[in-house]
Amino acid sequence: MQRHAYTYAKTALPITSHEFSTAFLKCEPPTGWRHSLAVSNSGGPDSTCLLFMIKRHIEEHSEAEPGRVVSLSINHNLQPASKAMADGAARGAAGMGVQHINKSISWNTNDFPDYPVTAAENMSRLARYQLLSAGMRDTGCRIIALGHHMDDQVETSLIRLLKNTTAYGAAGMKPVRRWGMGISEKYGSLGWTGLDGMNSWIIRPLLGFSKDRLLATCDHNKLEYVVDPTNFVPSYTLRNSIRDYLASNTKTVDVGVNFMQLRFAHSAHQSLLQEFVKQTNLPGTFSVDLRRIRETLPKGQSDFREAVRELGAQAARIDSEVDSWIQRCKTSSPIVGTFLMSGETFRRVPEQLRTHVITRILRYVSPYPWGSLRSMSKRRSDSLRIIETNLLNTSPTSTRFIAGSGVLWTPVVLRDKNFKNLSEANTRTSRYEKPVYGWLASRQRPTSAMSEADNPTIVDVTTRIRECLAKSTPNARPLVFDYLYDCRFLVRFSLSQIPADMRAALETHSLWIKGSSRSYTPVVVLKSTDGDGERVVHSAVSVDRRTLLPDEVTMTGRKDSVDARWISSIWIRHLTG
Repeated sequence: MQRHAYTYAKTALPITSHEFSTAFLKCEPPTGWRHSLAVSNSGGPDSTCLLFMIKRHIEEHSEAEPGRVVSLSINHNLQPASKAMADGAARGAAGMGVQHINKSISWNTNDFPDYPVTAAENMSRLARYQLLSAGMRDTGCRIIALGHHMDDQVETSLIRLLKNTTAYGAAGMKPVRRWGMGISEKYGSLGWTGLDGMNSWIIRPLLGFSKDRLLATCDHNKLEYVVDPTNFVPSYTLRNSIRDYLASNTKTVDVGVNFMQLRFAHSAHQSLLQEFVKQTNLPGTFSVDLRRIRETLPKGQSDFREAVRELGAQAARIDSEVDSWIQRCKTSSPIVGTFLMSGETFRRVPEQLRTHVITRILRYVSPYPWGSLRSMSKRRSDSLRIIETNLLNTSPTSTRFIAGSGVLWTPVVLRDKNFKNLSEANTRTSRYEKPVYGWLASRQRPTSAMSEADNPTIVDVTTRIRECLAKSTPNARPLVFDYLYDCRFLVRFSLSQIPADMRAALETHSLWIKGSSRSYTPVVVLKSTDGDGERVVHSAVSVDRRTLLPDEVTMTGRKDSVDARWISSIWIRHLTG
């Protein structure tokens, strides 16, 4: 059958309310549902179907959360049809009785870079996610639903395989994940979401359904949608080329693949691509015509769907097992923002899970944006193997090392609820007691070549504090200034509670945040303008309880720390999500 520019199988059935509700509820974030839920709505068939199904689910389950859905659309301003598509999304939402917010990317302005002549897809993606995050903030939403479906998942899996991913990466997109600090790798750049992203979630309830079923759902419910003409141009993106290949045997797509780097765990479904290599005796690195792969499959795309579905289930099992092992490995550390564990516990981690455990630890401790590739050593197998080898060979002769992500690994001797660096510890024990060797993962010291202006652990917040104080008025709501420090801590200044003497001092002195000498936890200091010295105002640190593992006991730093009642420094990075 055909509707608009899309064709779908006559046998495709519309998605039932029960089917959707089952899939939707499986996407509940670990923090639970909130009252308001956003939907990224392009106006196309996928997001139109998603918005309709969520609206119907909310109406049929009025006693439960979420209780409200909001439609968000982005006008990319990249083609003449952009505005028409955004207008179509608005009409579709209005027809369903859903609140709709439209935001537009204003290229060549202070907020956005110049109109992208090259890499338009990536630039528009960064801008889109930044505006979607802003739309969520404006509408009080902490969760956003995206309309990716099973065929999108197959495309994503193939793209990642072509880029030499592992079986875990080939599982594609996750049904639910924490947004993180942004898809941008650079603090404050396009696509950056910062602290907001740490408490926001992305869900994809349609990943278990094919495109045909989404189209059948739109047709059955007489839903109007718009069509993005660029989706049908194979040369526009690699994804379009793969989509065109999956839809037809007449196209040839040549790409480079290194199959020797694929690492698949044993499961009911072996990788179809790996099997293809075995059957054809192809070398490890070659240029492969994707059409030839499909011709070896008796059922075409359905086989790809089943393989990717199995890889997704396998990845979910890995995530669950890693959650469990992270909890077993982590030992309470007296230094907030570090990960302490015994070498013996790490050696018990199953071999196929070790690099996943290491990646989690890196993401937790790293000063790079949470969720970025740099926070996970870019998932480079060589770096992860170096770390794994060192952690497995814990001994009295172990030395500290760095292997990416800005994380320093220090060998230690564990003692009760504390530890000693191996280089400082006296490891002589009685014949009945053996020293327990372990590792402390902590933030790497900023390079000595880094200037003060580029050092993220040295920040002058004087101007921003003064500006906030100047805006304060009597009887106004509490005045708060939040600063995301080193991508690891939230430093909150409750300016409504600032002491009078401190307010007066800020007229002639400056206020800085510096990293402590040992662990680079934030220390707020007051500096005199004449360089006469500085005074510690606040050095106490605490932990956002949402970052704790189940049953985890946390320590909150040194007993001699200085605690200013109007300042709080809170650890905000998660081990899960």
